[in-house]
Amino acid sequence: MSMKEVELLRAACCIAGLDGEVTDSEREAIESLADRAGVGAASMNAMIDLARTDESFYEEQFEMLLTDPEEAIRTLSGVAAADGGVSTDERVILRHFADKLGLDGARAEEIIEEIDGGA
Repeated sequence: MSMKEVELLRAACCIAGLDGEVTDSEREAIESLADRAGVGAASMNAMIDLARTDESFYEEQFEMLLTDPEEAIRTLSGVAAADGGVSTDERVILRHFADKLGLDGARAEEIIEEIDGGA
């Protein structure tokens, strides 16, 4: 189990749970990340529940560090777009993650637009 992949999974849960609801398509994207990270269904569901109900869960995720911030934002944007598009609130969270990962804001926005336009 890679901690990097687990942190990415937790961040994806935050993005999907932002509106208090996780759609089937968002859940599929999260399940794929959980499989890659070696996280079981019970742990994944607990992360989703926290993301839907606990605002402090979001704050904790800003501490994550990844070696490839562009790929992280690309993956998280894909989860955000899974329900038909990246909402304004999801964009705010994605930009916060990008900033914390040291990714230039303009580049982050390009990635989000690329993913959102392809949704």
